[in-house]
Amino acid sequence: MTNLNHLAVDLGVGQIVKDWDGAAIFAASFGELQAESLTIERLLKEGHELALVYQESQAFPATFKGTSQYLHNCLEYCQWRFNYQQKLVVVSSKKPKARVFKDLVITSPDGERVYYDNRLHGWELVSYHWKHFWNKVIDWFINNL
Repeated sequence: MTNLNHLAVDLGVGQIVKDWDGAAIFAASFGELQAESLTIERLLKEGHELALVYQESQAFPATFKGTSQYLHNCLEYCQWRFNYQQKLVVVSSKKPKARVFKDLVITSPDGERVYYDNRLHGWELVSYHWKHFWNKVIDWFINNL
C-alpha cells in the first residue's frame, strides 16, 4: 500500500490485515520516509513491513547512479531512523521500462557496509544452478531427439 499521509486509514488497514493474522507491506518513497516517520514507526511496531519505492527527481535522475544513490539514502535513513532493514525494494517509473536488476548490491560509499543485496547465496545459489543445468539438459534432448 502506498500514500502514507492518511494515518487513520493506514493504521486501520494495518489492523484489518493484522486481525486476519497477516502483515501488510506499506510502500514509501524517500520523501514519505521523512515526512511520515511517525506513521511508519507505528506500522513497523505493529509488525508490518516497509518497502521502498524509487521516485525520480532532479536530485535522483532515472540513471543507475541516481537510482543507486536514492536507494542508498533510503536504506541509510531507515537504518538510522527506524533501525529497520527493508526486504523489498520496488523500482517504479511513470514510464515503465523492462528492467531487471541482477546481482544488485547497494553499499556505503566506502564499500564497507552492505545495505541491500539481491544476489543468491548458499543453497539458493546451488539450487538455481542445478535447475538451470537440468533445463539445459532437457532442452538439448528436446532439440536433438
